[in-house]
Amino acid sequence: MPKSIVSQPYLDNHIAPMWEVDAAATHGGARGLRLGHERFPLADVASFTCEARETRHRLGRVTAMLVFAAFAACILIGVLEFGLRARLLLAVAILCCVALMALQDTLLQSRSRITGFNVRLRDGRSVTFSTHSDAEALALRAVLRGAQGQAGRAG
Repeated sequence: MPKSIVSQPYLDNHIAPMWEVDAAATHGGARGLRLGHERFPLADVASFTCEARETRHRLGRVTAMLVFAAFAACILIGVLEFGLRARLLLAVAILCCVALMALQDTLLQSRSRITGFNVRLRDGRSVTFSTHSDAEALALRAVLRGAQGQAGRAG
């Protein structure tokens, strides 16, 4: 009997975290940090900046609202001025309803917060990282501050 792909154990927890501190000492005895695809020792962190941005991504929803309202207006003008069939007023009503739903979606949309990190290393390289999770951002900020504190005491 064939096995279902969903029941395969190797599919559980297949999403790796986007950043992590190496548990074992690597990189010549120092703990390492992985941000995305970049790996480097925590002792190599020279400085970092953290910036939180909020966005609503409204442009697509407003564009959809305007397109549906423009179609409704074109059909309405065609019916009233150029003598198109009156049954096309049903299409005007439907397009107006879709435009109003797009407007409602635009007004009720929640904000999305993105926290961006720019980590400058001692060799001059710069590593950027962004996350949507506030908890991940706070944890990464604490790790980077700890790395800066240890580098300051060692230097």
